[in-house]
Amino acid sequence: MTGWKRCVATVSAALALAGCRSLSVRSDLQQADETLAPRMGFHVDWTEDEPAPARGELTVPDAMRTALLRHPAIRAELANVAERRADLVDAGLLPNPMLSLAFGYPIDGGGGAPAMHGIMQNLSALWERGRRVDAAEAELRASVLTLAESAVALAAMVGRGAARVHHGRLAVAHASAAADALEERATLVRAREAAGEADRVAVGEARVAAATARRRELEVRERLVMAERSFLESLGQPADDPSAIMLDASTLPTIDAPLPDEAFVTELATTQRLDVLAAFEAVSGADARARLASLQRVPELSIGAQYNQNFARREALGPMLGVEIPLFDTGRAALAKARAIEERSEATAERILGEAIRDVRTARVTHAIARERLAWTDDEIVAPAADIEAITAAAFAAGEASRIDLLRRLAARHEAELLREESRLAVRLAHYDLWRAAGGSLERLPTPSETAEGGES
Repeated sequence: MTGWKRCVATVSAALALAGCRSLSVRSDLQQADETLAPRMGFHVDWTEDEPAPARGELTVPDAMRTALLRHPAIRAELANVAERRADLVDAGLLPNPMLSLAFGYPIDGGGGAPAMHGIMQNLSALWERGRRVDAAEAELRASVLTLAESAVALAAMVGRGAARVHHGRLAVAHASAAADALEERATLVRAREAAGEADRVAVGEARVAAATARRRELEVRERLVMAERSFLESLGQPADDPSAIMLDASTLPTIDAPLPDEAFVTELATTQRLDVLAAFEAVSGADARARLASLQRVPELSIGAQYNQNFARREALGPMLGVEIPLFDTGRAALAKARAIEERSEATAERILGEAIRDVRTARVTHAIARERLAWTDDEIVAPAADIEAITAAAFAAGEASRIDLLRRLAARHEAELLREESRLAVRLAHYDLWRAAGGSLERLPTPSETAEGGES
C-alpha cells in the first residue's frame, strides 16, 4: 500500500471509530443496575416511567425501589451519567474541517487571484483521540459508580425511615397505653380521696404521673409524625398522607442477625464501597487528562487543499500544511494544571478510602453497642417489669392487690416496652448505617470492575 493510501486508510478508520459510539445511556444504566442488584436484592430499570406515589401495604424493598425511581437526587445522577456519556461520544470525534473562502483585488494593474478556496483538517486530534477517550471512559465509569453509590445511600435512608416509622408506631401504642393506665389510676385515687381513703399527696402524685405519661406520649407522637413525613419525602413523593402507607415490618432486617467482625467489614469497605471505587476511577481519568496535556504540547498539525483562480482564469490546486507556532501558549500551564488535578484526585481518593474505613469501624461499634443495650433492656427492664405486672395481676385476681396497684404495674410495663422499642430502633438504624458503610452489603460480593465498565461500542 502506498503512503497516501495508508494515510487515507488511517483517517477513514479514525472517522469510523469516532462515529460508532452511541449517546444512549441504556448500557450504562444496566451496568449500574448490575452493580446494585447484589446489594439491593432487586433490579431497577431507570428507563421505565416514573411510578405513581406509593400507597397501601409496602415492603421495605418496594419502598427502596420507589425511591430510586422517583427521588430527585437519583434523577440528578442519571443526568450526570448522560452528560458523561455525551462527553465520551464527543471525545471520539475529530474536529470539523475548516473551509476558507477569500477574494482578491488586483493591485498591480492586472494580476492577482480573485478567488481562493481552501479546506483544512486538524490531524493532531488523531493521536490525541486515544487519551481523550481514556479520560472520558474513566469519567463515565466514575459517574456510573457514583449513581450506584447514591442509590445505596438513598436506600439506607429509606430503610432507616421505615424503621423509624415502624418502631415509632409501636412506641406510640405503648406510650398511649401507659398514659391511659395512669389516667385511670389517677381517677381511682381521686375516688379514694373522696371516700377518705387517700390524701391529697397521693392524688397529686397520681395526677403528675398521668400528666407526665401523656406528655411523653405527645412527644412520641410528634417524632412519629416527623418520621412518617421524612419517610415519604425519601420516597420522592409528597408527605401529605402518611397514614396511607402500611409497612410490612417482616421485611425489615432481623434484630439478631449475625454481626460481622471488624476486619471483615473493613475489607468490605475498602473493596466494594462504591464511592471509593468511583474516586479511584476519577484518578484514572485525571491521569489520562495529564497524559493528554503532555501530548498537547506538540504543535498542532493540519493538512488540506487550496484552489486558486486568477483574472486570466488560470486555475491552480495544491496541498496546504498548517503548523501551530507555540509562541505564546507552550502548553506548560495546561500540563501543570492537569498534573495538579491528578495529584488532587489521588489525595481525594485516599481521603475517601480513609473515611470509608473510619465510617465502617464506627458503624460496627455503634451496632455492637446498640445490640448490647437492647439485650440489657430486655433482661434488666422489660422482663422484670413483665414479671411484676404478672405477679400483681395474680394478686389482684386473688383479691390481694388493688386495681390501682395493677394499673401502676401495667403502665410501668408499657414504659419498659417503650424503652425496648427505642432500643430495637437503635439496632436497626445501626444496621443500615453499617450496611451503607460497608458498600451496600454485609457479604463479600464479586468485584464490580466488570459491571462498572463505562463504554458502549
